[in-house]
Amino acid sequence: MSQSPLEQAFRQRMAEAIAELQGDDWEVVDLAGHEMPSWLHGEVLNFRPDFVARKGEELLVGEVKSRNSSELQELNGLADAVAKLPNARLEVYWLGDEPKNDPTRELVLTYAREAAILLETGHITSAVVIAWTALEGALVYYAAESQAPLSAEVQTPPNAWQLLSQLYSLGYISEDDYSRLQDFRKQRNAAVHFVGTVAPNTSDIEYVLDIVDRMLSGSYTTAD
Repeated sequence: MSQSPLEQAFRQRMAEAIAELQGDDWEVVDLAGHEMPSWLHGEVLNFRPDFVARKGEELLVGEVKSRNSSELQELNGLADAVAKLPNARLEVYWLGDEPKNDPTRELVLTYAREAAILLETGHITSAVVIAWTALEGALVYYAAESQAPLSAEVQTPPNAWQLLSQLYSLGYISEDDYSRLQDFRKQRNAAVHFVGTVAPNTSDIEYVLDIVDRMLSGSYTTAD
């Protein structure tokens, strides 16, 4: 039986969330058709979240929701239940947060300019988030225009980290850039998810915005 568009969107959004967490060394359990892990107890069991993940002593409870979902009222109860667990947090991944089509080049440039303005005015944490968003858009154009032979495993729309990793493995991203973008991704995740202790770095933001500019202008090369 074929899945409805909403079910397909749900599965894709959850796959994206899980792939990103696994890229950050989380152990993720997809609960579809599986028993709840023995280390997840209490009231959380009554809600049966979409997936759970562990990294060391940290616990993440993941939910994929539509903003129009009739089940949104359950989030408050789940949030209260998760709050009772040590070192745990609830992470909601919204359907419809990302455009169905690739962002326009003008929109990517707008994000890059906004990140530069935020940086100049001292809003460094916000600049990290917007700069990463600009990079996500620039990667899509760079991958297409460089005609990189991406594998069929790359999702549509592509997960930014998955796309970056593929481009690096194919030699389309330099080792120095890949290493620095890895560090920058940690800064972005710390800013968005309140995790880790990686502080925003001004020089890294400038570095990323330069990469965005070169990718959009067709002047990015892997030569150091």
